[in-house]
Amino acid sequence: MKRPLLFAALVATCPDAVLAQDKALEATCGELFGARQTAIRMRDSGFPLQSAINETLARPEWRTASMQHQQLAVRVVQEAYVAPALKSSEIVRDVCRTAIDAPKPK
Repeated sequence: MKRPLLFAALVATCPDAVLAQDKALEATCGELFGARQTAIRMRDSGFPLQSAINETLARPEWRTASMQHQQLAVRVVQEAYVAPALKSSEIVRDVCRTAIDAPKPK
């Protein structure tokens, strides 16, 4: 079985308590992951940091985001440029952990 299918099957069988409790923050986590991937591609293509930041903030999901979430996006892009050796983003990991650890709404 291919890995994405196996992962999807495992997640589908997990109870809601295992999945993220804060759905809005969970969505931000996914958007931050995408911003990081885009920043890495832009960095590898030779775009300057400021261009990557401008392009990130011009995307619809970041134009309408709160200032706090926009700042997270900028930090993720900066991290991709400043610390290219990192295999994953500490910022994205922290946001995802916060989403998972949030109290479940009643």
